Amino acid sequence: MTTALRPALGLALTTLIGPALAEEVMTPQEFCAELFASAKADCLAAAELLTAPSGMPPIGALSVFVRADDGALSVEYRLDREYPAEDVSVECGPGDAIVLPAGAAVRLLFTSVDAIYTFEAPNYVEPIDLVPGRVNERLIETPAEAGEANGMLRADRDGAKTTVELRFITSTEAFDPQTACDG
Repeated sequence: MTTALRPALGLALTTLIGPALAEEVMTPQEFCAELFASAKADCLAAAELLTAPSGMPPIGALSVFVRADDGALSVEYRLDREYPAEDVSVECGPGDAIVLPAGAAVRLLFTSVDAIYTFEAPNYVEPIDLVPGRVNERLIETPAEAGEANGMLRADRDGAKTTVELRFITSTEAFDPQTACDG
């Protein structure tokens, strides 16, 4: 961190925390606009560092752990809560479907137990490797409407392929992981 960036970081922190107590909140761009050009760039950079990444799902979002083992998938649904002790987690047995809520940001976590696999679902999940001992992640936006799409689990480049159905469901109630396991 440059010497010039430290004061800007402090100013940005004050900008993001201090206005929360005021009636009107200033954006970092508004606050930094009145600074000298050199300080303005550092101020905006500091504000960007302090802003939560846009790719992170919000509290209450759904994380789906997908594990490949002997050519089959098992799925675990986890609703992330503000406090880890309140997390809701349901693991489904091996199957050929992944059920997701329609119109939501969903964090998909992929791993394997026994071999390297590749999973993809055109228009939803780009090809991703499932590697033993490693978790790879994709954040996806599901379609707004209920529907289905086909994904493909492949054991290796020339290996057997398994079709995996992605089901997008809508509900007037919150997404229920147990219902997702039941299909």
